[in-house]
Amino acid sequence: GQAASNVQIVTDNGSNYRSANYILEGRYPNMFTTSCIAHCINLMLEDIN
Repeated sequence: GQAASNVQIVTDNGSNYRSANYILEGRYPNMFTTSCIAHCINLMLEDIN
C-alpha cells in the first residue's frame, strides 16, 4: 500500500489560527497543528514581567 503522509503546521495562539486549525484538522486527518513554543514562552514571560 501507499504510505500516508503527515503534515504539521506550527502557529501562534491567535484565535483565528486556532479556528483555522480546527477546520483544517477536520478536513485532513493526517494534518496536525501545534502552537509555537517560543510564542507561548514569550507570552508567559510578558505576564510575569
